[in-house]
Amino acid sequence: MNGISIDDTRMETFFDWPPEPECLGCRHYRTIHGRSLSRHGKVCHYLLDTGQARGCPFGSGCIHR
Repeated sequence: MNGISIDDTRMETFFDWPPEPECLGCRHYRTIHGRSLSRHGKVCHYLLDTGQARGCPFGSGCIHR
């Protein structure tokens, strides 16, 4: 794999993706960081914030803002 380990490839895939436009501005949609500051993405932290499952689809179908 051209000198890149499978673990690094998985981490890169997990942390680097475009933001979900429908979730921008939501208080539960925040950054998650990888091993370095160059690897980051945003995820819904509703479960961590409230202790309950969101109960609705991610993105435009979400009712929790």
